[in-house]
Amino acid sequence: GLSEPMPDIPAGSIVNRTVFTNDQLQLGVFGFAAGQALVESFPTHPAIFEIWRGEGEMILADEAYEIAPGSRVYGDGMTPHTLQAYSEMLVLVTLLKE
Repeated sequence: GLSEPMPDIPAGSIVNRTVFTNDQLQLGVFGFAAGQALVESFPTHPAIFEIWRGEGEMILADEAYEIAPGSRVYGDGMTPHTLQAYSEMLVLVTLLKE
């Protein structure tokens, strides 16, 4: 669950852990090492991205958003997105299953 610590994020890597899932949603925590990117991911479900730690940029379609702790970004489930970590970053991703 969310109370379990996230494993260390080795340099040059992205790690993730599913912390909850049911028929309606899935929660996952992603850890990005500084400089890492999730490049043009094509979603299958709407999602909410909540930044817990670090800074970076998220691109949805052609719109770029600066993100930092407390930022929340909604992805509609059809629009490709890219996430670039400027510093080590932790992101809670909530997939909304339909």
